[in-house]
Amino acid sequence: MRKILALVLSLMLLAGIMPLAMASEPVVVTVATWQNSVLMAEMLEKFNAANPDIKAVPHELNGGWFANEDLAKHAAAGTMPDIFSITTPEVPVSNGWLLDLTPYLEAETEKTWYPSTIMKYDGKTYMMPYSLFFYGVIVNKTLLNELNIPIPGYDWTIDEFLSIVNAASTGQYYGVNGSDALITHIPPQLNPETGWALINNNLQEYNLDDAFIQMINTTKDVRDKKQALDQVGAGLEGDAYTEAAQAILGVDSAYTAFLQGRAALSFDFSWSLGLDKADGFGGWEWDFYPVPVAEKGNTARTGIVADAVAVRATVANPDAAWKVVKYLTYSEQGFMDKVEIAKAYNKEAAMAKYPNLNPDAFWDYINLNDLPGCFTANALQAWSEINEVKPGVAHAIAGMANGYLDGFKCVPGWGPSQWDILWPEITNELLTGKKAAADVAVELKAKCDAAIVEAYKAMGIDLAK
Repeated sequence: MRKILALVLSLMLLAGIMPLAMASEPVVVTVATWQNSVLMAEMLEKFNAANPDIKAVPHELNGGWFANEDLAKHAAAGTMPDIFSITTPEVPVSNGWLLDLTPYLEAETEKTWYPSTIMKYDGKTYMMPYSLFFYGVIVNKTLLNELNIPIPGYDWTIDEFLSIVNAASTGQYYGVNGSDALITHIPPQLNPETGWALINNNLQEYNLDDAFIQMINTTKDVRDKKQALDQVGAGLEGDAYTEAAQAILGVDSAYTAFLQGRAALSFDFSWSLGLDKADGFGGWEWDFYPVPVAEKGNTARTGIVADAVAVRATVANPDAAWKVVKYLTYSEQGFMDKVEIAKAYNKEAAMAKYPNLNPDAFWDYINLNDLPGCFTANALQAWSEINEVKPGVAHAIAGMANGYLDGFKCVPGWGPSQWDILWPEITNELLTGKKAAADVAVELKAKCDAAIVEAYKAMGIDLAK
């Protein structure tokens, strides 16, 4: 009898048939992100088709912010998803909500992620970047030509940048827009240990060094000479701001003036690469440049904004969850699927396919202006083509390998150190001339570092060791 049963089972296996009692159900992995809801649903569908042993399903596809408060509510209710977007690490790590992904990263043979985007805390990696933007400078080539200012090369220096700012500030036009970036993005070009907004590359302390002092003084000089478009109406709100902008610029805001082409150079994020399609854009010719460097021959270090996902520490099947994470983050196939979905997207068809989604989830088209999490030639080529990027973008991307991360989403203590300590001092004391940067740098660094130490301590990490 046993031989007959074994024979029957063998024949069924050969025929591709499994008895219901022996059929294995796919492992369910729940996913919650604030990415475009329709895009995420379509990506999970493609993943499941290629991985029948796993069923990745949306946990919350409302396109909204999934912050620490949301995680706390789900943790209390026992409804936390397996994979989720993450804003800042302090609360999730201190509560033990996150799986350490280090073993998976170390075992990975396809290391196609941007090396500068991996965030470690006490040797552990909890966050995997899936959507990237970068920082650079929009150069108004039309205005430079009109003012007889030579168009700079992509290897331009800080001195060349400041020379253009000075030459383009004519009263009607402004040399620069977004002057805060002189403080947040020029020091990393002067000191390779410095990262975004003066926090060092290991995300643990501030570098308020000579580069900080130099750029505080430079920014004060630019603003005192009224060369910064962003300072028109600064500090005012509502009707008072609008009236000030109208009086000085003849339009309702500094941003409107920027769109009209009133600034020669503008610090901005790569999500502005669709500038040509913005309402009110004046039609001027432009390019996207890397941030200027200290000396000719240097490669600009690029600032990177990284949206990341994490995995629940108590996930039932971490291997399956990691497979989904890889697909959503640094898998070339995952990004190519995303491009295919975006190209084939039809709003009406999507609304019919997903009738339970919020109507706001259905956009006229799917925007893919965020970089793929995978650093491969094929992915970058596909991204460049679908976004019709400017020539200078390639030079900004080249600096991402040695780039630095936006600390808002990855530096413990970012909020209190930046918004409660550093910037009030910069704005109210240093840029007003009430105090000299050289006189307060040491004390200011100590205060900012103390806020970071406290945040790490809440995560169970003692930076003093």
